[in-house]
Amino acid sequence: MTELFSVEMRRNPYRFYEQMRNDSPVLHVAPLNLWMVFDYAGVNRALNDHDAFSSSMSAANRRNPAWFFFFDPPLHTKLRALIMRAFTPGVVAKLEPRIRELSRELLDQTIESGEMDLAADFSVPLPMMVIAEMLGIPSTDRPRFKRWCDVMLSLSYTISGGEGAASASANFAAVTAEMGEITWRACSRSGGTLRRMTC
Repeated sequence: MTELFSVEMRRNPYRFYEQMRNDSPVLHVAPLNLWMVFDYAGVNRALNDHDAFSSSMSAANRRNPAWFFFFDPPLHTKLRALIMRAFTPGVVAKLEPRIRELSRELLDQTIESGEMDLAADFSVPLPMMVIAEMLGIPSTDRPRFKRWCDVMLSLSYTISGGEGAASASANFAAVTAEMGEITWRACSRSGGTLRRMTC
């Protein structure tokens, strides 16, 4: 079963997805007490039938992180609507000049060498830089913000109860506390699209 979560499977899971949709659209991974849903109807129900399914980790007798991803409606709906106000077409259009500046900044960092890793040098840092600015995080804290993102990404790759789960969870808890402190300080300053809407 660990092959389900291998790097190779993450890179190209689609043949496996097709097989599971045909053979077993709902799969119980007993060693991890994990349910996997592969067909559209099942996924749609899991996402929308809030009486039968929950995003809260407490439903599995685990500590629920204080992140809106793990909240159920109506609280999740309220928070999502608040955040989406920062991503309306009008707001995003106003961000375009600054996104162009950040793009040029990233390109200038590699132009001397004549080559770049498109993912590592551009497509990964650019959205992080934009979101950091929307949150009002100063450019001097960009390395810290990247570390936060890396920790969250690492947690998303971790299997509950599997190897590295305890370490990933501990790192996530530390980052969450650090983010709360930094974000609280950011709310006391002016600027930041998301900050103005949510603080």
